[in-house]
Amino acid sequence: MGKTNPICIIPARGISPGLPKKNLKLVNDKPLVAYTIETAVESPVLQDVFVSTEDEKIANIAKECGAKVPFLRPEKLSQKGASLQSVTQYFINNLKKTDSNITEATPIVILQPHVPFRKSEDIERAVNRFESKKEVVISVIKEQKFYWRKDGANLKPVFDDRHKVREDLEPLYHETGSITVTTPEKIQNDTWTGSSPDYIITDKLSSFEVNSVVDFSLAQKIARGIKFIFRVDGGNDIGLGKVYRAVTLATELNEMFNCDIHFISDEKYAGGVEFIQSNGFSVSTSTGEEDLDEMERINPDVVFLDIEDVNEQYMQRIHKMSAALVNLEDLEDGLEQADFVINPQQSPQLKSDSNQLFGTDYFILREEFQGRSATTRENAENILLTFGGSDPLNLTVDTVRVLGDADLPFSYRLIIGPDFNRDEELFSLPNSVLNQFDIRYSVQNMGDLMEWADIAISSGGRTVYELAATGTPSIVIAQNSGEIDRMKLLVQQGIIEFLGHGNNVDFHNIPSELEELANDVQRRSIMSNRGQQIVDGQGIQRILKIVEEILMG
Repeated sequence: MGKTNPICIIPARGISPGLPKKNLKLVNDKPLVAYTIETAVESPVLQDVFVSTEDEKIANIAKECGAKVPFLRPEKLSQKGASLQSVTQYFINNLKKTDSNITEATPIVILQPHVPFRKSEDIERAVNRFESKKEVVISVIKEQKFYWRKDGANLKPVFDDRHKVREDLEPLYHETGSITVTTPEKIQNDTWTGSSPDYIITDKLSSFEVNSVVDFSLAQKIARGIKFIFRVDGGNDIGLGKVYRAVTLATELNEMFNCDIHFISDEKYAGGVEFIQSNGFSVSTSTGEEDLDEMERINPDVVFLDIEDVNEQYMQRIHKMSAALVNLEDLEDGLEQADFVINPQQSPQLKSDSNQLFGTDYFILREEFQGRSATTRENAENILLTFGGSDPLNLTVDTVRVLGDADLPFSYRLIIGPDFNRDEELFSLPNSVLNQFDIRYSVQNMGDLMEWADIAISSGGRTVYELAATGTPSIVIAQNSGEIDRMKLLVQQGIIEFLGHGNNVDFHNIPSELEELANDVQRRSIMSNRGQQIVDGQGIQRILKIVEEILMG
């Protein structure tokens, strides 16, 4: 029947005419060729990984990394002018002599070692695409640039309109050489890519090529780890929302890049420091200008700022470190001083420049809130109450009191935040009230609870957007003046019922507001659908794309 599992071939010559012994040169104390071999060996879709080389040293490295080198190829197939096609033809023809299961249709995955940072998931995507289409698959990057081609003694544009912005140009696709999936038949017939191959698009880091001394310098920096700093505070009276967001983004960055991530937090926010550490990140604690001294010591590539009252002088000092600066939730000095400002809880209409990114398209959701299915039941029964990490206005006690006295036919689950300090007041309420509430501390499954709820009663922080993403209609009370404009925007978008600032709310109206929404299934359905449309869960991917552009151009 023949082999149906892909065979991987890594062509690695020791001569490298352009840059002698390129594949043996060290990148962060590891030979360049080893990066490709290790990724291939660790790939779940590649069982047999072979290295084709004429060099004994490369052969030994390959074997140490777990690859097979059944024979060395002739030196003439590593000299200038030797094509990749002739190298793979030679290798397959000789491999067939010892493995009769290789047929003309056996998938051949070719990984070139001058592209060291390809991702295992890209190999898997390419193989899966080949298996579904039965066509050659190549890896490409999409480029939208003002390209020209030679036309006699002059140049002729590839683009059709000089006045277009770059993003509106017709995209061109550059073959990276990172991944090719083909067959022996295609290789033998000199059509190894075919006339119209299928393709996968990879990011720029995955397609980064090492062909020169300058490339080696950049590869060294990438391999050692791109340095990110998150300057963020959380806990006490300001809640943990900013810290949750920073940790979520840091975790995704860690998966996307080889990163060196460091957090800096004010020492008075112990809750945030503890949460960051519990997620495996290192934190430096400081006060005032000390955090800038710590940043200079770390020498970051990118700094994320998510703190209050950041002034122009503070940001200018960060710029002197040659770091890219991304501010989160900044409507003041950051709009002019930061490289990017991301304000996910502000109206998109406020956007005035390309570096100012407004609106829920950029809202960062933890994974537990993504991809939730929302079902609007005819009869609303389950009510979730959640008022943030600290609940500074004590909305918890006031809401529980009026709902308990109303004795409505609902099942209540009450979430107590980690910095809530009104336990004594809460538990002084009558048992006839408290017994109606399932009170939960240290909740780890907030997404599940939101999906359980038919309606939520919440304060106006990040939780409102998480509720929208899970399709949970909500009644909202603001904890501070900063939340008011944001909640009014969500009212206009049809996502929430907003009662106003907690200091001005008549809590005795909450039971009737709840009953009215519970009885209006059509409105709840609209709120649910609209919420999931507006907070679509892709915000973090959009921000990661921005970071990639910052790093790779």
